[in-house]
Order: sequence, then C-alpha cells, then structure tokens
Amino acid sequence: MAGKIISQTTDKKTVLDVNDFGAIEGVYSIQRADPILSKNKAQRNANGKGARTGSTQEHWRKVADIPEVLYYDLVAKFGKPTRDNWADWSKWLNDYDNRFFRTTEGKV
Repeated sequence: MAGKIISQTTDKKTVLDVNDFGAIEGVYSIQRADPILSKNKAQRNANGKGARTGSTQEHWRKVADIPEVLYYDLVAKFGKPTRDNWADWSKWLNDYDNRFFRTTEGKV
C-alpha cells in the first residue's frame, strides 16, 4: 500500500505510511522550500550587508526563515533555540551551505 495523505496545504503535505498489511509504519511531512527561499533572498537583498550598522535600537531582528519541517528536525538535533544552545544554532546558520535560509548578511 502507498502512503495516505492525512493533511495537505499548498506547500506542505503530511503522509501516513502504511504497509501491505495495513499496519502504520510512520508519519512524515514534505514541504516545498522554494517560496521561503525566494522570500529570504528578497529580504537579504533589501537588508544588504551593513544595512543596520549604527542602529542601536534593533536588539532583536529576524536573521533566518527556515521551513517548518526542517526546523523541527533541527529542534530534535539541537533543542529549541535558546541562549543555552545558541552556539549550535548559530553554527548551523553561519554554515555556507545553509546561507539561503538567512534573511540578512553577516554572521549570527
């Protein structure tokens, strides 16, 4: 038997994986990342490198937008992003291979 779609939106699908005997083997989600990556690129271009230099009032700002499915994989690996485990998250965000999830230039 094939997987049964149990939830679907325009960019995300959740599937119940069932074997030939009707037993549930797992649940997984698939999400399109291209809309998020396009939006991230536009925000990165609008912010530009050094765009916020000298702004002392922006203590918190958005640095990345990560697809939900990937976010929960990272939470399972690192834990929720807090001050206690920020080193793991910033290392992942600063990795060159993950640059397309960033919404700003520079380092986190």
